[in-house]
Amino acid sequence: MKIFESIVEWQQYRKSVLGSLGFVPTMGNLHEGHLALCRQSITENDCSIVTGTWDECECIKVFYNTFISTKLGIVNMIQDVAVKKGNINVDVVTDALANSTKRIMSNAYMKAGMGDGGPCHPRDNIALRKLSEDLNLGYDLFGSIALAREKQAENMAVHILRYGNKIKFSSNSYKSNTDLTDGSYSLLVQHYVKKHGGWIVDENPSVYVLVHPDDPPLEKAYNFNPWLDYGNNK
Repeated sequence: MKIFESIVEWQQYRKSVLGSLGFVPTMGNLHEGHLALCRQSITENDCSIVTGTWDECECIKVFYNTFISTKLGIVNMIQDVAVKKGNINVDVVTDALANSTKRIMSNAYMKAGMGDGGPCHPRDNIALRKLSEDLNLGYDLFGSIALAREKQAENMAVHILRYGNKIKFSSNSYKSNTDLTDGSYSLLVQHYVKKHGGWIVDENPSVYVLVHPDDPPLEKAYNFNPWLDYGNNK
């Protein structure tokens, strides 16, 4: 991925581009329509260019590279575990993950909003922290992930309280259309709302938090949608 900060830079690079060029113009604040155009451009052309704000373009660049570094870090951790523990072929594990095209190698979980939850994700993260310690790997990727999850929930809670201190959440469950609350991110955010002086109420809320993307809004309250409103402001 290349970022151009002047017309001259782009014109110089354009001369070296062979084949077709796709162009997706935006005014920044990328949304699903822009992403659909990006996907179409990438599949139909040899090279694609997208415009956006400088900050958005820079974030795309640095997070793109960091995604790759993180991915390699996890893959090489599997290698370390295989060496330390034995009875594991690292290629068997990584090949299985590479073929997980629905959730891992796809655009799933690429919409910012509420964090992960359920009985498996946080629990398995804790298990890998313990494994790192038991095998003396010398690093703990998953401790950092667990800490980030906690701090992200707290940051969201503090942001919610900017709109009022009587908060109602549309659901306590970790997944839409269920009553399951094991590892619920909603309950974690509620914990931090209370920690920072807010109240969790059932009636007459000043703020209504839409926990799941398909939850309907509530009348006579400020509706906070973490899937749309949080982190999408210029």
